[in-house]
Amino acid sequence: MQFLKKSLLILFFITASLQGETFSPKEGDKGGYLALSKEQAISNTTYLYIKYGLEEFRKEGVSFVLLDLDTPGGEIFSSMQIVEELHKMEAEYGIPVIAFVDNWALSAGALLAYSCKFIGAKEQSSMGAAEPVLVSSDGKMESRSEEHTSELQSPDHL
Repeated sequence: MQFLKKSLLILFFITASLQGETFSPKEGDKGGYLALSKEQAISNTTYLYIKYGLEEFRKEGVSFVLLDLDTPGGEIFSSMQIVEELHKMEAEYGIPVIAFVDNWALSAGALLAYSCKFIGAKEQSSMGAAEPVLVSSDGKMESRSEEHTSELQSPDHL
């Protein structure tokens, strides 16, 4: 039921606000649903969840995929792998991915949202605030020091 309510909200958003490009599923079209929650940072496990979920949706012949985001972000390498998978859905298979920002799409979560064909959000949702963070062994994230942030911005590290 949660998926259906969010799908209808997103479809309304897309129809109401896009300029020149719309997405209108037909009656009987199937959609896929993937969710990222704030309970776990984006990691290699998240990448595998997204990758295999998208593969399954292609086999099922879905018309679109809804990516429900409520995440503070996570690992950049895993996020970049997910971005590639999301782009592949549209470019190679013609299946649009719709991001729905349920609450947060921060840091790497914002990167994922921006890589989708369409984005919908609750009125009070937040996107952005990207900054490098360290993830401890217990899964907690901390902002990196100014020194580490500057290193990442240096052309020598690109």
